Amino acid sequence: MNWKTIVVLLLACIGLGFFLLRESAREKTGPQEENKNYLVSFEPASVVGLNAVFLDSTFVLRKLGEEWVMAQPFGGHLADSMTVNHLLKVLSRIVVQQSVAVDSIDLAQVRLDKPVLSFTLHFNAGDSSRLNFGVLNPTTENIYVRRNEEDMVMLINRLYGPMLGVSDLMLRGKGLIETKPYQVRRIRYGSHERPLFAASRETDNGDWWIETPGGKVLGNKRSITDLLSRLYENQVREFHPLQGKTGSETGLRNPVRSFWIEGGNGDTTAVSIGNSTEDEYLRWAESSLYPQELLLVDTSLVSILDKFSIQGLQNLQMTTFQPDQVDRIELMTPMDTLVIVAENDTIWQIIEPEKVGCKLWQIELLLIHADTMGAMEILPPSSGKGFEHPQLTLSLYGGEKVLARILVGDYAGDKAVYMRDDLRQMDFIAPEREFQRLNYTLKDLADVPVRHVVQ
Repeated sequence: MNWKTIVVLLLACIGLGFFLLRESAREKTGPQEENKNYLVSFEPASVVGLNAVFLDSTFVLRKLGEEWVMAQPFGGHLADSMTVNHLLKVLSRIVVQQSVAVDSIDLAQVRLDKPVLSFTLHFNAGDSSRLNFGVLNPTTENIYVRRNEEDMVMLINRLYGPMLGVSDLMLRGKGLIETKPYQVRRIRYGSHERPLFAASRETDNGDWWIETPGGKVLGNKRSITDLLSRLYENQVREFHPLQGKTGSETGLRNPVRSFWIEGGNGDTTAVSIGNSTEDEYLRWAESSLYPQELLLVDTSLVSILDKFSIQGLQNLQMTTFQPDQVDRIELMTPMDTLVIVAENDTIWQIIEPEKVGCKLWQIELLLIHADTMGAMEILPPSSGKGFEHPQLTLSLYGGEKVLARILVGDYAGDKAVYMRDDLRQMDFIAPEREFQRLNYTLKDLADVPVRHVVQ
């Protein structure tokens, strides 16, 4: 076999390989989307209203921004937006198996004269589409559907049936509050067993301030928002009528925990948590959102709520400055002083104790650490912590303005030091490593060219 024959066979094998790969990919992808006959073709995001009728229950929902709101029943309350969006996605994916003429079917016999289930979709363009679902065809195991009173009846796979079920519990919102976390203005939480936790949010910058006997302290914005998000999400497991349950049985006359959430418009939602039920993992609760109903929530919710505490939500970050505004750094110890200035965004120069270039990557590490230092505890300002003669002073400038000044005082025990934000006059106990990562020397920072000696 000469080389020409080998080349021809090799090319044939390559061509066959490409053909098999293409056919394999075609089999995996299946029929093209455009060839499918969908029951109704739409994008779920284009739906702004949904009416659902299941037997004798009617649900009317309207979209408000990104959320769904119940118009009927429970008028004005939030709907379960995740459930509604999933329902719309299912409706947009239903494929028609076959179609038959209306005049060849007894509509009453297949329950399309009085549908078992009906959806009316209202779109943002102003049009709408109605889908009536009848019974299951026992022969084909398909469900009968009629769209917009058309002259054809369609049959769809029976597997879609369970996905289209609607009920009070499925569609209504189940959050304990209806104020979005970033719109909450004030929180109060406690009980007869716990001290009251209170915090309020500044509307201009979103900062949270926790009230303490000694004054207000900055709160951890992210942690507080995360906790509020848990309350905003679906927390209610069951709804029960008020009748038939006594206050002593539910424990809501003397709640285990209570909290009040005030929104930006001044409306306040009050929630109380009571006794456990016979199932220890559930507790009775009530919310002013649902004045005519008792609620069942997870017992674990109490542990989540107990994170509303000064210790758990206090912001322990020791500085508040913008690193990109810093153009001068001063590091002072009892033995030495380092002064570093920025010539531009990428070039820094040490000017004291001698004039020499500075390693940019070290400056970036220094500023990142200074911006993210976290304390173990916040203390009231007082003397006797070594700040009169600090081990280290870090001063950061932007032009003539002091952006941050951190003092490191005495050791505060095992692997801990006292540190002070001199601008805010706040004292901290911090891990020793926070000090060690600021303790730079000229040797650490100087960018001295390496000299190669050739012998």
